Amino acid sequence: MKTFLLTATYAVGIGELILAIYFWVTNSKNEIRRVMSFFAFSTGLWVILSVLIAYKPPSDFVLLINKYVYVFGIFLVTSFVHLSIIYPIPIVRFDRLHAYLLYLPTTLFSVISICTDSIVSNTIGGNNNVGVPIGGSIFGIYNIYLAILYITGVIILLFQAKRTDGDIHKNLMIVVWSFIIGGLPAVYIDLFGTTFHLVSPNYLIGNIATAVWLGSTSYILLKRS
Repeated sequence: MKTFLLTATYAVGIGELILAIYFWVTNSKNEIRRVMSFFAFSTGLWVILSVLIAYKPPSDFVLLINKYVYVFGIFLVTSFVHLSIIYPIPIVRFDRLHAYLLYLPTTLFSVISICTDSIVSNTIGGNNNVGVPIGGSIFGIYNIYLAILYITGVIILLFQAKRTDGDIHKNLMIVVWSFIIGGLPAVYIDLFGTTFHLVSPNYLIGNIATAVWLGSTSYILLKRS
């Protein structure tokens, strides 16, 4: 089981990085594709860094990588919200200033994660688990903010779907359900599991599940191209 999880997680992460490159090189001037590229890039690195420290004993290296896991974790959820705001058309006027404001808290959390032990203070590792973090003083605040971002993104997509019809409505509902189905395992494991120490040795399932939302969203965007 461990070998399967490691192999599948690496495959998902590499696939997501390939998607990121594809969306960028094909048309990075298109805002939706640019955000999709950043979304796939953040998700791919979150997945690969997570599996890189899987089943490793605690060390300074594992702790450092785990801090970056939480950096790319918050960037992927923020870019999901960004995508939901502008896809298929912006629900509000969303210029560069609004984008900076959206990513400002994410950037602050990222700096805190890298430079301090306030989000991740240590890790639990070894043969029976996957580098489970021990939260720092604002670990709970970080997790609450991530949950708010995730729920906000889903709500905005539902709003986008409600005001559309035909194929656009069907496509948006596919995206919505992909984020619910593909996101809930990661939300449960990374938010509730790590907070209340409910994580099982199979927590990489949360990373593998990201293939659902990125695969579905990529399919819809490519179909519209």
